Amino acid sequence: MVYFVNMPRIVVFSVILFVLRVLVVVVIEGLFTNVEATAQIFYKLSIEYICGGLVVFFVFRKLAQIQVRLLYVHVFLIVIIQELIGTALLHAIGSNNPPSPLWFVDWVVLAVSVLLGTEVGRRLRGSVERI
Repeated sequence: MVYFVNMPRIVVFSVILFVLRVLVVVVIEGLFTNVEATAQIFYKLSIEYICGGLVVFFVFRKLAQIQVRLLYVHVFLIVIIQELIGTALLHAIGSNNPPSPLWFVDWVVLAVSVLLGTEVGRRLRGSVERI
């Protein structure tokens, strides 16, 4: 049961991550309402992935600065719970949308952002502790 000592922190970071990722998508979709050309679609998706990756990076950087023990267990649980929240809400509203054809890009961006953010936060925490 040692893994679940910080369950409130895990749930809070999961909800924050979910809300910020949804907010990025809503804002980007709102800015690009009438996208028809292929170049515009590529531009919109690029901005969406970059902004979403930065949000994930900063959330996990902050987590790594706060969490000392079992960091990667917490990271794994946060990602899983955040995805479960999103899936549950999609089923609750009755969404029939098929998965994105770029789902593999979503996961690659998420994985890279999580790993980079966690490592940067961990190193920043280490440099602060040494001072």
